[in-house]
Amino acid sequence: MDMRWMGRYRKLVMALVQHSNITMRAVGIKDRVTDDIWLTANEWQVLEYIIEHSEDDAHMNHMLEVLALPQSSFSKTVSLLCSYGLVEKYQTETNRKNVLLKPTEKALAIYEEKSNELDTEMFEDFFKNLDGFDDETLDRFTDALLAFNKVLKADSSKRLEAAKARKNK
Repeated sequence: MDMRWMGRYRKLVMALVQHSNITMRAVGIKDRVTDDIWLTANEWQVLEYIIEHSEDDAHMNHMLEVLALPQSSFSKTVSLLCSYGLVEKYQTETNRKNVLLKPTEKALAIYEEKSNELDTEMFEDFFKNLDGFDDETLDRFTDALLAFNKVLKADSSKRLEAAKARKNK
């Protein structure tokens, strides 16, 4: 079988496949954030996005699009974060449909402590390996990854719809 279609990108594609498989294996595992708060990686990522964009007035629909999460999963995560007292929901007077999310002081304190741990435990070596890239190269690689994500998202949506259609037959 001819496997040359990947050409010089074979090692990168293999690393992406490996990364995806490892991520999928870990997706449901909850990690201890505090004595009474346990979050999955996706739940942490939602909280992190809300904290890092708390000044943007980004509404829930925008956040779920940026994070590429299904609406039902995102809504469940937001409800969980609210139940832990980490996030508060707001509506603007001008548009009651758009729900804004803001982190609580509790969330900010937890994030300050835990993000330092994440930096050293998980990302330190990753960032060191990227240090040799200039900003333009890093931007080009990021753009390539985002373009690939767009294709994957469209493909998975199409395959999901086809699976639903087969199930309804």
